[in-house]
Amino acid sequence: MAVVLAIGWTIDLALVCCFKFFEPCLSVWSLRHEPEAWLVPAPAQDQSVVQLSGARVEALGFSIQMPWSEQPEIHTHTTSTSINFPNEGLLLILENPDFDGGLAQRWRTTPEALRILHDQERRSSYQLTAAAMATTPRDAAWWRTPGENQRVLVLLSRKLFATAEPSAIYNVSGPAMRGFQFESKLMPHKLVQLKLFDSADRELDIRIFNGIGDRPTLTQAQINSMIASISLSGQK
Repeated sequence: MAVVLAIGWTIDLALVCCFKFFEPCLSVWSLRHEPEAWLVPAPAQDQSVVQLSGARVEALGFSIQMPWSEQPEIHTHTTSTSINFPNEGLLLILENPDFDGGLAQRWRTTPEALRILHDQERRSSYQLTAAAMATTPRDAAWWRTPGENQRVLVLLSRKLFATAEPSAIYNVSGPAMRGFQFESKLMPHKLVQLKLFDSADRELDIRIFNGIGDRPTLTQAQINSMIASISLSGQK
């Protein structure tokens, strides 16, 4: 009887250890049916810029040139700033990256991040975001260590959390900013999301609702020009 119990315990322990070894990989594989998990950044097809004639708008320490001369309605909230151009059918939502006290920024310096992430991914929020955007379920494999698969799971989770169901991800940049543009699957051409970083790793997240009503939607050249115009408040 004791021998049977010992064999049973040994089998149970082996199964638990086996599950623990493969758990991160299985978790990644559970995301393989999410189309967004397979997206990786690509250059925007139109990288041109146009002259913007609108006024500059300042919010969250940044200044952005607008394409329209209409005076916007600006409302500041705890987690965001909204910039509304009612006659142009445009609404910008600037997310405040520090609304959580900088928790998201500080995570990459924690012992957990030190254990999971590569050195380059911990150097800046931009590098961490770039690594997340480039990650797909293909990067996990059963023969890799649990730590390697856990890294893939963490990066992939951050990628899926960054935006709601994008249909495409673009690399974008300007003189002062670099980052990513997300094309919305739910509101194609009418919702554009930007996650941008400056040279000091300050983050600026923008959601642009445009083409509201019968107004025309923004062109990619206009979006490129808005990104190129961004500077710190008080600078040009």
